[in-house]
Amino acid sequence: MMYPGWIAEYWGELQALIRQDAEYKIDITKHALNRCGSDLERAFLITTLQVFGERYYAMLHEKDRPVFLWHNEYEGMTRLTLQAPISIGGHNYRADFLIEYASRTPAIVERAHIVVEIDGHNFHERTKEQARHDRKRDRLMTQEGYTVFRFTGSEIYAEPYDAAMEVHQYVHNLQQQTLKSYGL
Repeated sequence: MMYPGWIAEYWGELQALIRQDAEYKIDITKHALNRCGSDLERAFLITTLQVFGERYYAMLHEKDRPVFLWHNEYEGMTRLTLQAPISIGGHNYRADFLIEYASRTPAIVERAHIVVEIDGHNFHERTKEQARHDRKRDRLMTQEGYTVFRFTGSEIYAEPYDAAMEVHQYVHNLQQQTLKSYGL
């Protein structure tokens, strides 16, 4: 059985990445940390990589954008992209993190798009206009099928593990619901 869409696109690269050495993985991870827009995003990325598991594959794709992949033949594939471009209703946005999950079952592939935004005080909610823009963007993404997790800078600063675990638990629940619905 083949994966459709983005999974098929990455399948060949994933096969090569399985043999990727630790030094390459460290280099891509360092590059990703440098591409993060803030210390809060860096904290979330480091914690997310730990929570989702150290058995990830790292690569650069699309305009030098870091991508991380987790693959399990039974549960499916999860892809995390930093500063992912999203076009909705004629508007172009950049998500701090886009997590895409596709489950592989005997009969169907299900997919989820999860946007994670880290709102530092300097860029979000300093004004009512910024807060209104963020809420409108969240609504547009939700209407298009995205699940949006928006964390305040204070949440990430105080406990990045809790935020990463909340997102991981959401993906894990999707995996379990899909497997259960097919009696697996």
